[in-house]
Amino acid sequence: MTANKRQLKKKIPALRFPEFSTEWVEKRLGEVVDFLDGKRKPLKDSDRSKIQGIYPYYGASGIIDYIDDYIFEEELILLGEDGANIITRNSRLVFLASGKYWVNNHAHVMRSKHENAQSFVCEVLERINYEPFNTGTAQPKLNKEVCAKIPFHLPELPEQKKIASFLSAVDGRIEGLEKKRALLMDYKKGLMQKLFNQSLRFKDDQGNPFPDWEEKKLGEVASKVMEKNTGTMERAVLTNSATQGIVDQSDYFDKDIANQDNLEGYYIVNVDDFVYNPRISVTAPVGPLKRNELRKGVMSPLYTVIRFESGDLSFYQSYFSTTCWHKYMCAVANYGARHDRMNITGSDFFDMPIPYPCLAEQQKIADCLSAVDGRIALVEEQVAGARAFKQGLLQKMFV
Repeated sequence: MTANKRQLKKKIPALRFPEFSTEWVEKRLGEVVDFLDGKRKPLKDSDRSKIQGIYPYYGASGIIDYIDDYIFEEELILLGEDGANIITRNSRLVFLASGKYWVNNHAHVMRSKHENAQSFVCEVLERINYEPFNTGTAQPKLNKEVCAKIPFHLPELPEQKKIASFLSAVDGRIEGLEKKRALLMDYKKGLMQKLFNQSLRFKDDQGNPFPDWEEKKLGEVASKVMEKNTGTMERAVLTNSATQGIVDQSDYFDKDIANQDNLEGYYIVNVDDFVYNPRISVTAPVGPLKRNELRKGVMSPLYTVIRFESGDLSFYQSYFSTTCWHKYMCAVANYGARHDRMNITGSDFFDMPIPYPCLAEQQKIADCLSAVDGRIALVEEQVAGARAFKQGLLQKMFV
């Protein structure tokens, strides 16, 4: 049924600019956009590897590669056509693409018509629950014919533009804060490099140089925790994530991996113990070594639990967040084992050389880096606040 033959449903948002009062009118997606799916073209991984370049290659979840050619050269709306994200919505499903780019057959390509503001239409479409329109069986899918019939509400063009401009300003604020956070992270990374290669040194409170750094073996300042969870005294199972640090296993995996009735072989981990996970990844090429700042719990025997007996814990925490110790780990690892894990003996691990400045300089280094962490945390709070502010606006400014 066409728009002029059916009775159109009208609504108004809870929050709007005072100069607008007309109701929003229900439209079907096919009335608002033209589909350009016929211009899409998928490329195999092997083919893309031969034509790497500067132009974004889009799929259902956004940019997935960069190649040396493009299909489109205008701002268009992309809607993921298939994949679990149609149901789970763990990331954006609808987004704007601009400049020169290529799109494969896993994203619908749409151009708004009747002078509708594309950024506004994009935001409206992102807010739709697509689960009722899923036509997939083996995996979720949104076919073109069903998408064209999806209903939503639009205001008149001036209000579209006003809302889109306002949200663009909010996005600019968020983007600016995220850039500030990235700059602070880069600053901290460079600062740590200078501190641990000793090109930047502190002086004591009287302005005198601190003593030269010593070098100690890990086993001289720390020991392996061997206390087992006898009688399953502790039932909080922890895990060591390369990106998140020590976290509850159930939170990290969204379920319990360990058998709660068989935790006696697990190691007791106290707060401020360090845990080494031999599993390697892009973010942890020799495996992460993290400090437990969460709570007392137990860890799988696949991990090595370390308890420092001397020195400043924050200093060690900062040191193990650098790559300074990676070269030694690579030198002593046995690469004949599983490719996704570092195979290193306990004796080699505790023979690892680590820098050992005097305690006063350790504390100054730790305090310096802690101050930078405080600035980063403040900006992260601002990012979260700006995102929450935008989300609140979206809830009230759309129908």
